[in-house]
Amino acid sequence: MIIHKNKIRIARTEDAEQILEVKSQLHSDLTPETAAAGGFLLETDIDTCRQHIANDYCLVAENRGRIIGFGLVMKDQTVKNSEIWRHRNQVDWEIDLKISRDSKFCYFDQLGFLPSHSREAMKLAYFIVSMAFEKGHNYLIATTVREPIDNRAARPFIFEGTGARAGSVSREYPEIGMVKSDVYIIEAANFAEIVKSHRFYPYLAKNYRRFRAAVHSEPSAKG
Repeated sequence: MIIHKNKIRIARTEDAEQILEVKSQLHSDLTPETAAAGGFLLETDIDTCRQHIANDYCLVAENRGRIIGFGLVMKDQTVKNSEIWRHRNQVDWEIDLKISRDSKFCYFDQLGFLPSHSREAMKLAYFIVSMAFEKGHNYLIATTVREPIDNRAARPFIFEGTGARAGSVSREYPEIGMVKSDVYIIEAANFAEIVKSHRFYPYLAKNYRRFRAAVHSEPSAKG
């Protein structure tokens, strides 16, 4: 009997349609319970999705060749050319960030998984954050929706013991209305040591070493 194992890999532009299919399933029957289980994600068109795959850090998780989840982290250059950076002064900051002009920021834009794949979601989140920090980013910023739906999907995978709630921000989206989000920050200088206290760290680290070896063997590995 052939056992089909799940696999996490770097996304390719041809994955965009399947990624959007996953997102569409997360949007269907949206309730507080389904949002917490899979991830509440704002809309992205296919061209924007392909641009992020080509220019940023985007990983997908597969089961039997079908994508069951994905994660996207924007690089510093993308962040600083985006609305996120232009609207940073609208954040109600709760901490005083000591940053230099040369600090590099990345932004955890999306993490979405079909239900019943929480372990793969945790692995992918760890992989993509580690990847971004290894490429020289000093800070990772992420937002999780608090209102109108409390999106608890991302918090256990990324911020348990590693990130700090730094503030909140409110923005209006045409398809939803007013959305209030919590803002979190993870510092690269602290991440590697703090994450070692996570109960799944040995499992995550072992699998990340395998993932990194596979990535480095591919000529298309992203810098």
